[in-house]
Amino acid sequence: MASVTSVATTLNYPEGLRSVSLEISTDDLNMVFLAMMFFAISWVIKEAHKLARESAEFVQIMAIVANLDTMLAQHKVRSKELADYVGISKQNTSLLKTGRVRGVRFSTLDKICEYLQCQLGDILQYSP
Repeated sequence: MASVTSVATTLNYPEGLRSVSLEISTDDLNMVFLAMMFFAISWVIKEAHKLARESAEFVQIMAIVANLDTMLAQHKVRSKELADYVGISKQNTSLLKTGRVRGVRFSTLDKICEYLQCQLGDILQYSP
């Protein structure tokens, strides 16, 4: 309210002498900070829900089943050995075993089949 009063009282002053005052208290700054925090938290929650929804849709849509874990067990091969041979991380090998990937390079599949001496159909299966 103080800023509105200062504008009204100096409106008739010549140019250069008019003034506007803006007062921001610590309480105001705290409220702005809290509002920004709530906005940031709500945005993160919204993005998390969006990712969860996309993941759920991905799992429901995919009709391709990964049998890499079965093949590794049959050949008595550890994930780390396969990862080292193929040139991918152990985490990516784990994702391949569970089928939680959106895409795989042909060169990766080629190296996996070469190491396990198997066919692509032994690793991936289509079951609608």
